[in-house]
Amino acid sequence: MTPPHPAATLILLREPNEGPPELLMIQRAATMGFGAGAWVFPGGRVDPGDVTLAARFLPANDALDDHAARICAIRETIEEVGLALGLDPPPDPATLAAVRAGLHAGEPFAGLLDRFGLSLVPDALLHFSRWCPPAEISRRFDTRFYLARLHGDAKAEPDGRETVALLWTTPRAMLDRADARIMFPTACNLRRLLPHRSFAEAEADAAAFPAATIVTRSVDIGGERFVQIDAGHGYPETRSPLAGLFRG
Repeated sequence: MTPPHPAATLILLREPNEGPPELLMIQRAATMGFGAGAWVFPGGRVDPGDVTLAARFLPANDALDDHAARICAIRETIEEVGLALGLDPPPDPATLAAVRAGLHAGEPFAGLLDRFGLSLVPDALLHFSRWCPPAEISRRFDTRFYLARLHGDAKAEPDGRETVALLWTTPRAMLDRADARIMFPTACNLRRLLPHRSFAEAEADAAAFPAATIVTRSVDIGGERFVQIDAGHGYPETRSPLAGLFRG
């Protein structure tokens, strides 16, 4: 049995002057091997360098995997959309651009942080959920979803490589886009965020449920195949037809 690849993604919220919070969605390039063309949250696979950086904070600690995933989410958000969360001090635009360019050129994140005098603040990200497909799936990602709030008016820009488009939108508006390709875990997280009128409400939701791994499974109901998760994780809908698993 091949173990799943650890991955991380960041649900980034901002609060406009009026209306519900908006979140950042990105569209993956059509050339990507996984989730091509899908609308997702920024994120990606945990790299060995993320684990090495995590060990600076928590050597031989049980939470090492969680911190490595947080660092991955921070790094990927810089790479994909040019926004910096979880860095101290917050980098100015020129520094952030240089860090992003270095990452795109393949430079280690640790070296870039040292060069520009930046420290990581993994706890700036809040744990929201963790999803993993069952063992029979050939290509699996054990994905931790984190939550963070964007302060100020920093501009997000797609990298034009892995990310070809982005938008700030509400969960309701994203779910209502009939043309958007949305994977089941993404859709479930959007629905979970629907009722929240502030970041504080989303934060309280994140704290209300244990950090258990949500495992999807396929079930047959009346001759139709569904993908399903267990109740009790905060999700208003726990089942979707397998035929519509990748909507759009």
